[in-house]
Amino acid sequence: MNKVLVVDDDVMSCELLEKFFTMQGDDIYMAYDDIQASEIAMSVKPDIILLGVTMLGEDGLAVLRRLRESEHKVAIIILTAAKNIEIAKKALKMGATDYLTKPVNFALLEQKIASCLM
Repeated sequence: MNKVLVVDDDVMSCELLEKFFTMQGDDIYMAYDDIQASEIAMSVKPDIILLGVTMLGEDGLAVLRRLRESEHKVAIIILTAAKNIEIAKKALKMGATDYLTKPVNFALLEQKIASCLM
């Protein structure tokens, strides 16, 4: 069982991911903005974070930067729309572990998570 934090302001995407991880038996935490993301990441210490790029407040790249400055080293998968691939590549250079485009392919997500946690 993994602790998973999903950070995105797209409520529908979050609900789908929540159902997926709940069915997997994982502990799932949801954050819809940068402030919630930081608070939950610091208190829960998740095993993996799925981080949206566009959010209210600071964007996902700013959250990524802040998380990478913390002591807790966590696998971070960026969630982005297909048109934002360049942003995803930038996120990888900033320390993201991987990225996925929306809509999420759940089989690919499982593979990426397994790879991140090895």
